[in-house]
Amino acid sequence: MPTNSTGTEVTPRFVSSASDEKFLPGDNFMDTLARDRTRANDEATMKMEIRPTDAPAGAEICGIRLSGDISADQFAAIERALHQYGVVFFRNQDLNPVEHLRFTRLFGELETPVLEQYTVPGHRALIILSNVLKEDGRPVGLVDAGQFWHSDSTYRPEPARCSVLHAIEIPTEDGRPLGDTLFVRTDTAYDRLSDAMKARLKDMRAIHSFAHPYRKVYERAPEEGGGKRDKLTEEQRKAALDAIHPVIRTHPVTGRKCLYVNEGLTAGFVGMDETDSEALLRALCAHCTPKDEIYHHKWQVGDVIIWDNCMTQHHATGGYHWPRQRRYLHRATAKGSVPF
Repeated sequence: MPTNSTGTEVTPRFVSSASDEKFLPGDNFMDTLARDRTRANDEATMKMEIRPTDAPAGAEICGIRLSGDISADQFAAIERALHQYGVVFFRNQDLNPVEHLRFTRLFGELETPVLEQYTVPGHRALIILSNVLKEDGRPVGLVDAGQFWHSDSTYRPEPARCSVLHAIEIPTEDGRPLGDTLFVRTDTAYDRLSDAMKARLKDMRAIHSFAHPYRKVYERAPEEGGGKRDKLTEEQRKAALDAIHPVIRTHPVTGRKCLYVNEGLTAGFVGMDETDSEALLRALCAHCTPKDEIYHHKWQVGDVIIWDNCMTQHHATGGYHWPRQRRYLHRATAKGSVPF
């Protein structure tokens, strides 16, 4: 049984197994969901506390239950913290799929994943990130999601505003959590560019592609480090069109400039040959991710973490192995706006 940070056993209200999960809402679920939640958060309103991490990105928000009704003032405080720190997280949360999606919808319209075969049954906007395998050996979710630096859905004309990830099961080794998620800020990465590089990149555009990581990693043979997920269907390839965005993107809320390219989903630059394009992309990606700029999120069961996809990049790490260690998370994503 998973435990929270105090060592108390936690029973996930969305129980995972090696087969397809089934959401068990109980009798009169929506009526039950509405009861007592407002009072719980009203009592906590004055107790909300924001604790920045020691890294440039990241802050913990305490004193709120995300499963409850969230007031306008509470949500405004969460948004301000997200825009200030790029990443915010909440410990000891217990969200079922309905509550997870309801909370994410506060940030905008829900995004539907391209890989719908890995979504929670009955909830097309909620994708499973997991190393758990079914009895037939096929994964219940994305086994290798995000194991390169990227911002979510930059391949869309309107990339994701933010992503909301909930930890249901976290792998451990000798009591130590495995599978940290790393974050860096792209607004401070822009600030660190030389004036000459800022001028060079000012009017450049980059090509972002969903199929790009498939060609690079996912469709390799297993002995070459690939083979961990299904190949794209023809329908999925058609749905995952490339998008072209400014290399320097302006944050739609803060107005800050952000360096908007990444190693996972950026395929190259418009009007530049492949060799020069790859060299520039490597240099910019390395510039974004120096070790002293990285926030390492060490997961606990019940964590909910939100990141701004304009002003941050993230990278999932591995180091855990099925069936000895299980990792199971749910992620929802709110749509954003056309980059400018």
